Formats: sequence, structure tokens, C-alpha cells
Amino acid sequence: MQRLVEDFKNKYEDEINKGTEMENEFVLIKKDADEAYMNKLQADIEGLKDQRASLEAAIADAELGGELAVKDANSKLSELEATPQRAKQDVVRELPEYQELMKVKLALDIEIATYRKLLEGEESWLESGMRTGVSIGRLRVAMEVC
Repeated sequence: MQRLVEDFKNKYEDEINKGTEMENEFVLIKKDADEAYMNKLQADIEGLKDQRASLEAAIADAELGGELAVKDANSKLSELEATPQRAKQDVVRELPEYQELMKVKLALDIEIATYRKLLEGEESWLESGMRTGVSIGRLRVAMEVC
């Protein structure tokens, strides 16, 4: 019976040892699984950090591009707003010269009209003189006398 107790005790210890070995093996497998999972999580986190950095850079570029576009638009708006003012200043500056030129033109138009009337009068005088038989030579003498 002692032997039976000894066999039973040995089998019990063997089972406890197998359980301990299996528990140790389970702990190692769990540790490996946890480590693999942590590595995967770390890789995912790094990927997300890179993606975030890329998105932040894209946002910064977009903001910079937007700011430049706004500055360009404001510059063009300022130019467009200044254009009517410059045009008004140009008109004010050139108006006296334009008025002076219009006066000169009017005077020249009047002078041209006067000479035209004089020529028309002379032509009719010459035509009437030719009808009456006055020679051009006499007309020259008459014109020189005047």
C-alpha cells in the first residue's frame, strides 16, 4: 500500500509539474502574443502619427496657399478700387488742357468758316465779274490797289 501511495504521490507530483510547465508555457505564449499585439499597436500608432503629420502638412500648405490667394485677391481689389480714383485724377488733370484744345478748335472752326465765306464771296464776285466782262488782269490791279 505504501507503494501505491508512493505511485499515486508520484503521479500527483507529475501532474502538478505538467500543470506548472503548461502554465509556464501559457505565460510565455501569452507574453509572445502580447508582445506581437503591442508591436502591431505600436506600428499602427506610428502609421497614424505619420498620417497625422502628412495631413497637418497638407493643411498648413492649404492654409498658406489660401493666405496667398487672399493676399493676391486683396492686392487686386486694392488696384481695382484705386483705378476709378486714378481715372478721376487723370480727368481732373487733363480737363483744362482739353478745354483749351476745344477753345482752339472752336476758334479754328470759326476761322475756317470765315475764310470759306470769304472764298465763296470772292468766287461769286469773280464769277459775276467774268459775266460782266471784267478781265482778270483788271481784277489783279484792283486787288493790288486795295
